[in-house]
Amino acid sequence: RRGEPTKSKGYAMKKTAAEPYRDIDFTHTNRGPVVPSEPGKTKISIRLDNRILDYFRSLVEKAGGGNYQTLINNALMEYIQQQSMLEAVRQAVGDESKPLWVSFTLDDEPAGGEALLRSGETVTDAVAAAIELNVSAVLFNCSQPEVMSAAVRDAVAEIKRQGKEIPVGVYANAFPAQSKEAEANAELDEIRADLGPDAYLTWAQKWVELGASIIGGCCGITPEHIAKLTEKLK
Repeated sequence: RRGEPTKSKGYAMKKTAAEPYRDIDFTHTNRGPVVPSEPGKTKISIRLDNRILDYFRSLVEKAGGGNYQTLINNALMEYIQQQSMLEAVRQAVGDESKPLWVSFTLDDEPAGGEALLRSGETVTDAVAAAIELNVSAVLFNCSQPEVMSAAVRDAVAEIKRQGKEIPVGVYANAFPAQSKEAEANAELDEIRADLGPDAYLTWAQKWVELGASIIGGCCGITPEHIAKLTEKLK
């Protein structure tokens, strides 16, 4: 009727559901235990896009269990850490007019074929962060040739997506795959017998085809390798 507030269908459903409990006397009941929040955490209510919830819930389903709210919290923490890293680099570089080149090492054994840094971030996210620093070049170094192609592909794609013109480079090594726990210079590594100058050239030609324009070598790559690159790629 005119002048009366309109009750939603949801309101009517809640009212119907509450009817059986209307006459219960709670006067002498005791409040149950309150589970305290974890140290450093605060409970809040926020509104999120459904796409965000669907994405993180799908990650939980794929993992066979977990908490999608924890994943959202972790993603936000990673973003904050990334911004802190960017600010630290900006302060270190200051107002220098010198060009800034950024190089990343890669996970030698990524799951699913996606190009990842040793620290777990995607190459796409890393390159996006580098672009924020106004870098003059993005490179990948001291990782196996086998993982460089995917990294070059993803880097070039992100650079193009942002409408930038930034050269991409590769400095692969000649070591066997390194575990994520391996520390730099902690032990001596064998040099691969299957990665001579001709074999390395074959990899380099693939990187060039994918868009790399700076090619060199890291640990285990010798002057003979570089001579072959210079001879064939110039």
